[in-house]
Amino acid sequence: MKPTCEICGAPAELTLDKCVRGFSVTSDSRLTKTVSSNLYCCSSCDYYFTRTEFDADGYYDETYNLLLDEFEQDQLLYLPDGTSMLRNSYQASLLNDLTSDLDVSQACDIGCGKGLTSYHFLNLRGAVQLSLYDPGHAIYKKFWQAHLPLARPVTLLETDTARFDLVFSFFAAEHVPDMREFVSDALSRLNSQGVFVACIPDLEQNFGDLLVSDHLRHLNLNSAQKIVAQLTPQGLKAKVWRDGPLRAVFFAIGAPDAIGKLNVPQETPRKTVDQPDLSTFWPITRRAEILDQIGSRKIVLWGGSFYARVLDLTLGLELTAVVDSNPHFRGGQFDTISGQSLTIQSPDSLDALSSDEMVIIPCMTPQASLGLMNSVDARFRASMLRVFS
Repeated sequence: MKPTCEICGAPAELTLDKCVRGFSVTSDSRLTKTVSSNLYCCSSCDYYFTRTEFDADGYYDETYNLLLDEFEQDQLLYLPDGTSMLRNSYQASLLNDLTSDLDVSQACDIGCGKGLTSYHFLNLRGAVQLSLYDPGHAIYKKFWQAHLPLARPVTLLETDTARFDLVFSFFAAEHVPDMREFVSDALSRLNSQGVFVACIPDLEQNFGDLLVSDHLRHLNLNSAQKIVAQLTPQGLKAKVWRDGPLRAVFFAIGAPDAIGKLNVPQETPRKTVDQPDLSTFWPITRRAEILDQIGSRKIVLWGGSFYARVLDLTLGLELTAVVDSNPHFRGGQFDTISGQSLTIQSPDSLDALSSDEMVIIPCMTPQASLGLMNSVDARFRASMLRVFS
């Protein structure tokens, strides 16, 4: 029996099997033992979704490991002016600006992880009584205790009786099995004038989200507007908009007065980006072609996160080096599916290699890889092979 679309209820078509050799790539940029991970599409709703069964239960409770080496470890975002900013700092600043006209004394962060966005938000906002909830609270509580000692941990959201002016959630909605239940539960946490703000990866800005095995829905602005309209109860209002640096679709649902006071940014016109062909974006479908282009050259991956894991899983390459522009990732280990263990280094380390003898594969979004090629030294540019394009 075919899985059905979350929006219209019609049967959806299988589009891609994301499980290779008993593994899939999860959003914490790891190879995770997986029974099955299938991508489906409802063409009438322009909506993709994933159904995954991992090898072990308790994935988010016990296994999920996103940026846990240290509290301040973070991802880099690239802003329209060409500068960069740490992701959680950006999220906190965005949330503070968005809600600056609201009287927020009680707030709850759902799916907070280690709490880095909340930490920065409190530094900006000041006197807010904050509650933290994440299904992996056993993993994250050491960070909460050390860096957010005044925050109130919530172990079981369903039985919590507190009500909030603001409930927010960054990049959690794509993980939950039931979107309707997730949104309904968040709305039930609000007081009469409260608002729920959340975001989810935007497929039009982040096509690679389709390859993430623990992201169970993949929305663009069109499909997000459809599903949010269905999930907004009578008497409440909603807004849906895009954010460029986060490559995300945001939505807010809440009391009409609160929705009206949100400082939703004016969306700047975006250049139309041609979406890659999924049949060629999944590297295993072009394995022979890619290996032929590499030849006998030494292989360097530029980027040690999600796209590098996809490349490793699907092609199983013998690597010479892994480098990353983000200093937070340098010094970490990149363990390949074939048993190699390489220390992630600075791109400066490539000076020791001959450009004629190496091929550099940018492991990042197609837009980011184009930006990288335009910014690096000409001798590195000539050595680059864009697999994700």
